[in-house]
Amino acid sequence: TSGIVQWKGKWIPFLDALLFFGSEEIVNQLCLPTEISFFKIDPNALKNALHSDDVSHIKEGDAFPGE
Repeated sequence: TSGIVQWKGKWIPFLDALLFFGSEEIVNQLCLPTEISFFKIDPNALKNALHSDDVSHIKEGDAFPGE
């Protein structure tokens, strides 16, 4: 699953949305992530991405712009 998560200034909903993209989709069932083997947040890349209004350079599947 891939998508773009928008920063609204609150960490808990932001991380929750990121975790949502890590869950698998099965038709007619609710799936929740039960284990995360690796979760990396580059604070510099996150800061740059959050302060950028231009999202035209973000490609589907990119964790962060330029990565």
